[in-house]
Amino acid sequence: DPVEFAPASAELEPERHGYLVKVAGIIEQRPGINLRLCGVATARDREALAAKAAAGGKDSKGSKGAETKPEIEITDEQLIELADQRDAALKDFLVTRHGIQPGRLVACQP
Repeated sequence: DPVEFAPASAELEPERHGYLVKVAGIIEQRPGINLRLCGVATARDREALAAKAAAGGKDSKGSKGAETKPEIEITDEQLIELADQRDAALKDFLVTRHGIQPGRLVACQP
């Protein structure tokens, strides 16, 4: 099953740990199994990243004195980077906390 992340985040939420402990147990019991980790980022992540970036920027005054925020464009490369960070977070969890051999966890192209 997919492991979901909060929008614009590559931090593994504690509620997901139980599921990953089960996955680690299966991998440990079956030495012939390798796991493919495919990080994914969606349009929802693009929106959340843009909102985060806009919140960090300064407001500018429009022609009528109203405050406007500049539109922040999130590139596909930024989404790919987020997806890569997500599969790296999963791999790190399984390797460091459960001793899974890194070679058994293969990252695919996001």
